[in-house]
Amino acid sequence: HQDIYYRRFDTSGLPSGFDLLDLVLNNWFSDGKINHNTFNVDFKLYSTYDDALNDKNQWKSCNFNDPGVGFPRDCGPTGGVSHQWNSVSRGGKSNVGFYVENFRLPSSSPSLADVLCGKVVPSTCNTEWTNNYFGIELSTYHEKKELFTTGNRIVAGGVTYYVDAIVNDNGCNSNVGLVYIANEKECADGTPWNLTDECGFGGEISTPLNTGDDWCLYSQQQKLTEITPKTESSPSTKMPKAPSSKA
Repeated sequence: HQDIYYRRFDTSGLPSGFDLLDLVLNNWFSDGKINHNTFNVDFKLYSTYDDALNDKNQWKSCNFNDPGVGFPRDCGPTGGVSHQWNSVSRGGKSNVGFYVENFRLPSSSPSLADVLCGKVVPSTCNTEWTNNYFGIELSTYHEKKELFTTGNRIVAGGVTYYVDAIVNDNGCNSNVGLVYIANEKECADGTPWNLTDECGFGGEISTPLNTGDDWCLYSQQQKLTEITPKTESSPSTKMPKAPSSKA
């Protein structure tokens, strides 16, 4: 495993006395050892962030209750996967990171209004996107373009970028919305055709994006907060906090 998403379905925050950090680092426990961590009831595991947000394709296999063995023991998408767990006392994987995501939802809405996800789509002249922009559904462009604020974080194909601009041109890309990206937030200036020494044209797509690749836009969301050290090449576990409307 490289990335695992742990989503809880609590309606009022973590239960009293529930030690999430001990759970993932030391004692990956469930029924018979602790309460409130029943697989596919209190929480679910997913392979992608989009799956976690939309509660789809949850993992089907998980085991627990080996003292000193942390997350995720031998859990897997369809069956057990061994030698993936971490532990502070019994060995296992050493280069791991855990992240907790803080949602700052609009007070007028309990939904995930600050997250918009979709698929990369082809245009008449581009089926693979390699420059500093990629295609999204034209309907999304027309209906949601105000959410693509300059500097907002957007993850496409598993890579984090920042919105530089969003346009619909009248050339061979006219059948899609074009999201222009920057690699650094400071390089997102709303003018993707502006060339600078520091940023070039804002950025470039680091891994080619193809039709069907996932993207997610974070319009009002705080950044992930790292709670344990993680090396650049480490696998990681990211834990979206589920609001009550998705429980």
